[in-house]
Amino acid sequence: MKWENRSKRIAAIITVALLLFILFPFFVMISTMLKTMKDAYSTPPHWLPNPVMLSNFVHVWKEYNLLVHIKASVIIALGTTALNTLVTIPASYAVARLRFPGRNILLYLFLVIQMFSPVIIIIALFR
Repeated sequence: MKWENRSKRIAAIITVALLLFILFPFFVMISTMLKTMKDAYSTPPHWLPNPVMLSNFVHVWKEYNLLVHIKASVIIALGTTALNTLVTIPASYAVARLRFPGRNILLYLFLVIQMFSPVIIIIALFR
């Protein structure tokens, strides 16, 4: 067997293993939301729900009035998007077209801010 074929097979096996590892929490989440309360907390866990309980969704919609919360989230998301767009379009146009002192420093500052993940900033808040 050639090394190229062997390395492709090894890469495929590693890719499938990583994919299963990444998707396993989603499987557990979907499986748990279709179980009864007793099955969700059983030890050892049953991976496939038996019976499938779609009434859990009806219960959540009626008990917690999710439509109100979804509506509030959509309003906030659309409002922030519109406000952000109204502020950033003129600012980005000015930075792109106008030559002003400190422009290069500002562009490098934008680049540095984009390089760091927001999680790093959140970690510093909890020290």
